[in-house]
Amino acid sequence: MQLIAHLADGDQHWIQMGYPVGRAIKEKYPEIEEVVVTRPVWGEYLSSSEKRTFHENNGQYVEQTFFDILD
Repeated sequence: MQLIAHLADGDQHWIQMGYPVGRAIKEKYPEIEEVVVTRPVWGEYLSSSEKRTFHENNGQYVEQTFFDILD
């Protein structure tokens, strides 16, 4: 699904799929070795707990398999 956000400084376009789509594609096409779900950080902070919060302007949340695909 293509999403468009109309912002004061211009439009932003991006493509989005539901989380189950990647796994379904991997099951249907055995030549696909791995899939990974990513999600942008909305805002400027990443946090895994109150003790571990840090600032990141353009962060992504990713599954652990991300590091199997890209090192």
